[in-house]
Parts: sequence; structure tokens; C-alpha cells
Amino acid sequence: MSRSKAQLPIHEDEAGTLPAARHASVPDDAARRVIDLDVVSDVVCPWCYVGKLRLEKAIAMLSPRIRVNVVWRPYELNPWLPPDGMDRQEYRAAKFGSIERSRTLDARLTAAGAVEGIAFDFEKIQRTPNTRQAHRLLGLARRLGKQDAVAEALFRAFFIEGLDVGDLDMLVAIARAAGLDPNQVIAVLSGDEGRAEVQAEEDRFRALDIDGVPSFVVNGQVIFSGAGDPRLLADAIETSTQRA
Repeated sequence: MSRSKAQLPIHEDEAGTLPAARHASVPDDAARRVIDLDVVSDVVCPWCYVGKLRLEKAIAMLSPRIRVNVVWRPYELNPWLPPDGMDRQEYRAAKFGSIERSRTLDARLTAAGAVEGIAFDFEKIQRTPNTRQAHRLLGLARRLGKQDAVAEALFRAFFIEGLDVGDLDMLVAIARAAGLDPNQVIAVLSGDEGRAEVQAEEDRFRALDIDGVPSFVVNGQVIFSGAGDPRLLADAIETSTQRA
């Protein structure tokens, strides 16, 4: 990945529209520049949740001439996990060498989350889930115009409530609370609809040399990586509009 991009260190682990910049005078829609911003993320990536809140701040800093359409794109950090996931303590010990090391990292994230108003509660999380089904749900939500609400609901369910976002019944409950028809969700997630699309999107973004999340992409170009400072992200978005 080229260092010419606005880039910070990458951390572990159709579109929803976030608010336009808050200015006293907003031009007519015809005068606005619409930017489609792909956010490549995983629902079990804590920095992706932090990045979501920082993105909202960045969008609020933009010129009123810029409108951002946000699309959440799939990136599975652990595609090798079994469908029912695995014990979180076992997973974290294997990934970071010890539970103590894992808890140190969790404490840093808890502090970063508190600044953004996220009350991370890692002790509640019992399992690290396979997230393929969650990404399929996000794909359905995108088609229904409710993707951002579902993304927020998935992050909250996992990181604050400690719920298993790989479980079908839990995903149906999360989707229902976000305004989706539970029968439609069950029909999609119980079949194959959207499965190939998730894999194709993951392949497309990995082909951009994305190897960590969150990553922010405009017109097939990575403009920013990591859950960085909102001002830097806003500058990267502004710059991407000049190149478009």
C-alpha cells in the first residue's frame, strides 16, 4: 500500500447516507458534489467501531458542497473460523500470546472508545464469531437503504452487549430492531442470497492491497487507512473530490 495515501497504522483486531456537514448555509442539491465512500471493515474489529464515530465527525467537518454516501464493505478478519465461531479467550490467547496481553490491548481500546462515547465491554464477549452472515446481513440492509443503522446495531451488539453476531437468531433480532423484516432476513440468511457477492467484494478490496481495517476507499483508491484523526480523514475526503 503506497505511503502517498493519507495513512495511519492499520489496527486489528445500496448506501447509507451520513449527515452532511453542519453549516449555516447549505447549497441546493444540484450544487453539491456527491462522494461514494466505501468503508472496508469487519463487525468484530473494535477500531472499525471507533472509525465509524470518527468518520461521522469527519463528514461534519466537510464543505457543505460535499455529500458523502457511505457504503459498508465486507472484510473478514477471521474467515477461517468455524460457522459457530470459537471461545474468545482461546482465540485471543492464540492471537496475542496470552490473555494478559489481550487485556492490555482491550484496556487501550476501552480508553480510545470512551473518547468517542463507546462503552466497550470486552468482558461480556464470550465467543469470537465467524462474520460471514453478518456481512450478508449488511448487504441486504444496503439494498433496503438501512445499512448504516444495521452496522451501528451490529457494533453495539458485539462490543457493548457482548452478543454473538454470528448466530442466526441474534442477527434476526438485531435486524428487526434496526427496522428490517425478520422474515426476509431469515429467508436470505438461511439460503445463498448474497453469499457470492460478499466473497466477490472481499476479493475486490483485497486486490487493492488492503490488509487491515478500517480502510476508506473512493473510486477504487484507498484514501485513508486506520481509525485516525477526523480532521485528517476529512482532508483525505476533500482531496479525493479534487481528483475525481
